[in-house]
Amino acid sequence: MLVNCSDLVDVETAQAAVPADKVRELAAIGPENFKRINQAVAAALDAGQTALINDVIEVDSFNVGEPELLQALAPSRVLEAFTSACAAGQLEVIVELWRTHTEAMAAYLAGEGRVQNIPEKSGRWYPVWVASLNGRHAVVKWLLEELGAAADENSARGGTALGV
Repeated sequence: MLVNCSDLVDVETAQAAVPADKVRELAAIGPENFKRINQAVAAALDAGQTALINDVIEVDSFNVGEPELLQALAPSRVLEAFTSACAAGQLEVIVELWRTHTEAMAAYLAGEGRVQNIPEKSGRWYPVWVASLNGRHAVVKWLLEELGAAADENSARGGTALGV
């Protein structure tokens, strides 16, 4: 549902209870920034959907200063936490997962394992794709440079992260 709503985001056509407020706020934002605002809101909705689907409270706990749950995460749940963090641009979470769950993440990036057993969400390309889709440039850069993730590898459906 949240992903569907992300396609509806358009700051320029948004409604306001007080029309003068809309005019004032849109002028303050500036038309040159509308696309960036739309992308940021859509990315937040998509990341929220990913987190809901993956049900990874451990990522939230880490983000509020309680790393123990993430560090103790069962290997079978690492991929869901990893992809949720990629979608949300949470580089600190990804680095901590790599530090504490290197083996599970390395296997996933080598093409072993799937998120939620969905073939389309397997392999070295998916984390880069989901981070790219949501405009998470720092995460994409880290995945490519530090982990050797693949930006140009085809997904099960033939697309690449470069095409996002």
